[in-house]
Parts: sequence; structure tokens; C-alpha cells
Amino acid sequence: MEDTYKCTLDCPADYPINVDGVCTACDENCLTCEDKVDKCTSCPEYDDVLDPNTDSCEDECSDPGQIALNGFCTSCNKGCRTCAVTLDTCTSCYDALVLLEGKCRDECGDGFFTNSAGECKRCSPTCLECWGPTASNCWECDSASATPFMVKTFFTDHEESECRPSCPVGTFDICPDCSEHKYCARCSEECNECEYDPFHCLTCRDTSHFLYKNSCREKCPEGVTIPESGACLDCDEECNECDGAVDTCTSCPTHSVLYDEDCIQECPSGTTQKIHTNECIICDASCSECQGGPKICTECSDSDDKLWDFTCVEICPAGTLEIGDHCEKCADPSCLTCEVI
Repeated sequence: MEDTYKCTLDCPADYPINVDGVCTACDENCLTCEDKVDKCTSCPEYDDVLDPNTDSCEDECSDPGQIALNGFCTSCNKGCRTCAVTLDTCTSCYDALVLLEGKCRDECGDGFFTNSAGECKRCSPTCLECWGPTASNCWECDSASATPFMVKTFFTDHEESECRPSCPVGTFDICPDCSEHKYCARCSEECNECEYDPFHCLTCRDTSHFLYKNSCREKCPEGVTIPESGACLDCDEECNECDGAVDTCTSCPTHSVLYDEDCIQECPSGTTQKIHTNECIICDASCSECQGGPKICTECSDSDDKLWDFTCVEICPAGTLEIGDHCEKCADPSCLTCEVI
């Protein structure tokens, strides 16, 4: 049977397009169309969406700034370069904006950094501000947190900063009294630990060196210190110099004298202060007391001896007279012996 045609003023809905005077159906991928058979105005009820850029039904929108919504490609909200699921859930932003939790913003704000894709990513929990995701990418620390101290670590090709609970070994708090912006600076090369400034050492980096007056030395100053446990210990206050131990004096201040490795106010009985020094020396065995030298006796050890010319003798010599415990010269120099008148 031959096809039959009839003339009509308007094309019916299932043949809506006039092509050379013949009502023609839309292309098979269009549910409805206008002007041309392949200019879709709606799509069949399956996964295709109407793309306004091509007026065709496609698997997905050709414009990355649009998403399929109710069968149509619809532009993302203002500010979004691309979006997903909903029009205001941005997945990328225009150059002047940054992406933060699905929104395009002027800046990321505290606790976030902008990655190379223009996305705001969270800093490490220890950082208040940062330039990357790790704990060593901090710009600033939160002074009210458990990690308020900024610590910089230097490498040959880059620098890292992290927030710590306290300043680690090899650094010091540059402002112990500050409540904000707490910063740890590096100690000098000679210090393993320091405080107040880089050169105020508490311990030495080189374990063969000694700590003296908060600086590290190859050896302790001789005479005034004793090396012990990596430090130079000052001699006791009573000593001017010491040796072997801080309380083993080898010399004394001018107001005291040295006796038996101690500094005392005056030489004890049986000793005398050595001439031109402040050292006590023991008297000669013949002297119980002496003055100025060990054999310059002022008293004798043997009670039978007599003191003559600062010497202890058994018998007073010729020309002298025994008086008590000492000898005196005769009044007349010509006398070999004399007696008290």
C-alpha cells in the first residue's frame, strides 16, 4: 500500500519540522526539536542532557562550567569555574578566587593554604597559618595552642618552619616574657643548648670542650678553675687559685694566708708567714714558734733549750747570760761570762 500524505497548515507534534514542505520528525536523539530536526529542545527520558551550546542531547555537558540538572546543562553559580552535584558546589574557581570547602572566596583564611590548583587545603593542626600541608610548613603558630613556639630548620636548599610545644635542643626562646609570637632561634655553632642569646651556652656541642662562663673552650683557665663533667668549675671563693678540686687552694687573696691547702686569716701556731708571700710554712723542729722563716725561732720546742739570737741552743754561748728561757748578752762586751747583779 502506498504512503498517503495530506496537506495541513501546521505540522503535528510528532513531525514538527517543515523540511521543503514536508513535516519531518526530530532526530532520534531528540525528544522535541525546533527550526531543525537536529536542534533539540528536550531529550528522551534517559541519561542524555540537553546541551545549549550544541542544541543536542549528549552524555555530558560540553562546557565545564555547566552541570546536568533536570535534563538540561545549567551554568554553575557566579564565581565557580566548574561545579559538581549542585550549581553552588564549586570544584574550581576563576583566577582571582580560591576554592574553600566547595565555595569560591577571595582568600583561604587562617588554618588553610592555597595549593597549585587554587584550592584551599587545611594546614597541619599545629599551624595557625602555613604554606603547605605538613607540620614543617608553618608561617605562624597559635600562641593559645599547645604548640606556640615557631622553630625554623635550615637546609642547604630550603628552609622549614614548624610549631612546637617548646624550643628544642639547639634553640632558645628569644622572648621568654612574650605571650604572643613566640619564636625559637638557633644557638651558635659552639652551643648544644643556650638561653637569652645564641652565644650564652648551657652545654657545648663539642663534647671535648668545656663550659666556662657560658662559653665553650678547648680547655679550662688554669689555676682559677677545675674541669669537671664538661664544665670549668670556679675555685671556692676563699681561694685565689686551686688545683685538683675547687676547695684545694694553691694561693689566697691578699687578706688571707695559705695553710694546708686552705685560706685562713692568720698562720696557726707552729707556722709562720713566708716572707714576701701569704703562705704559711712550718717552723723548724727546734722551734715551737717562729717568725719570718722556719728557723727564725721565737720559742723553743725543747723546754730545756734556750733561745739565743732566734736560735734554740742547749747552753747559752760565751759572752751571754741565761735569763729564764733565753740568753742575753753580757752588759760588758769584754766579759766571757757574767751574772745578774
